[in-house]
Amino acid sequence: FQNTYEGVGRTNDGGETWEVLGGASVGLPEIGANMDAGGIIASTVDPLRAWTLVGGDLYRTDNGGDAWTLTTSSIGDGWFAFTPDESALFVSGVDAVYRSLDGINFSSIDGPGESGRLAMGSDGAVYLASHSGTGREGNGLWRYTDNVGWVGVLTPDTAISEELENAAEFITGVAVNPVDPS
Repeated sequence: FQNTYEGVGRTNDGGETWEVLGGASVGLPEIGANMDAGGIIASTVDPLRAWTLVGGDLYRTDNGGDAWTLTTSSIGDGWFAFTPDESALFVSGVDAVYRSLDGINFSSIDGPGESGRLAMGSDGAVYLASHSGTGREGNGLWRYTDNVGWVGVLTPDTAISEELENAAEFITGVAVNPVDPS
């Protein structure tokens, strides 16, 4: 089952008014298309730059949404996270997490299972909440760093009690305290 794509919202006056962007004139799929929309993230370094996932494809704008460019196809409808200095952008896809060091070219860093919501620790670690169904491998909360790769923080296999094992099966969101990432 898919949803109807309703476009990307943009405001230029702090949220007082909004316009909906979509269609070939701006480089996005047509409004009303039968496809899912995923996450959207705006740069904190460049206020005119943003990325969005539509129909599983990744689009980027460098001019505040006037024009969008398809950067990567078939990622899936996922979520985004930046490193604290915005030197890397991560996006969760269907079966992997992707990383870009330039905001244009993305490569897979694999992932433990079906990708879900992402959060970035102030220490540069990426956290992933993965849930792909009860009893499936890869469920739980995962942490990624370049030097170690993916490590299960709370998974059915690492849980120290049956209660935590059951909870690990259904982790669907993640947030990191920006003051204390530990």
